[in-house]
Amino acid sequence: MGNMERAREEWMRAREDLGIPATSNALFDTWHLPFAEALSRWHARRGAPIVVGVQGCQGAGKSTLCALTPALAATLFDLRVAVLALDDIYLPRRDREQLARTAHPLWETRGVPGTHDPVLGAILLERLRAAGKGDRVRIPVFDKGLDDRLEPEQWHEVHGPFDVIIFEGWCVGLQEGDIADWETPINALEAEELGFDCGANGDACDSVCGDGVVRGDETCDDGDTEPDDGCDANCRVEDFYLCGGQPSTCIEQVFMYGATAEDGSGTELYLIDTADGNAELIGEIRDSGGSTYSITGLAFDDNGTLDLVEAEFEDT
Repeated sequence: MGNMERAREEWMRAREDLGIPATSNALFDTWHLPFAEALSRWHARRGAPIVVGVQGCQGAGKSTLCALTPALAATLFDLRVAVLALDDIYLPRRDREQLARTAHPLWETRGVPGTHDPVLGAILLERLRAAGKGDRVRIPVFDKGLDDRLEPEQWHEVHGPFDVIIFEGWCVGLQEGDIADWETPINALEAEELGFDCGANGDACDSVCGDGVVRGDETCDDGDTEPDDGCDANCRVEDFYLCGGQPSTCIEQVFMYGATAEDGSGTELYLIDTADGNAELIGEIRDSGGSTYSITGLAFDDNGTLDLVEAEFEDT
């Protein structure tokens, strides 16, 4: 029996093991064999391990292709093929829940870009590419039933070296979208998740003022729609107030002025409270030598707390 006949028989047995019907046998000649042949050409041209991305929508057959290709490429072309799937590097559920609270509620559900760990993926691809004889690489296992990544001791191991590393996933190779695209919901589901009100027809979506989350054209949201507290009934910062955080914390606007420090080494920064006229020393700009200065001032953190922050800059 020649290599091609043996490869075809092995492929069919593996297809049966995956529960794929015999009606799919045509895939061998139309997709899987040409793909293995292409891997062989690309590897020969490079003369070194190659990383190949496979992209396709859900149900397109990319996982089946990648499951059956390694044995086919080994039998026909003596290639050692490793496969890393985008599904392998989903973030653990705890991390996604945190992202849902702090960034975007849809990130709680695995699947969309942003629910993966790209740093881990890059590390794994490099380890697979660099693996030598006897080197072991542990590939994460994500349990979709548990909706969580398993502990490292439950990951599976592959052994180098590898000629080809396949990275497969539904959005592999797609470019990132503009940040502005995230500001308005694209459909009723996202609008509901984000707390937008899209009206009866769903043709115009507005953020919901008073829910404690700053969205859309809101510049603040303190969790209510009462005016005269810094954040007005339309969730816009009122005159003479500073607001920050979610829910927003608002303070009466203060004015800052500078005064030369007594020792002449810099400028002291004062804030004047518009309510009582009192001045409070809150920071300073100091000459650190040469043209470099340090500045201490006020800024809101993510929790809406007003804190002192420091930065350095150069006088240009």
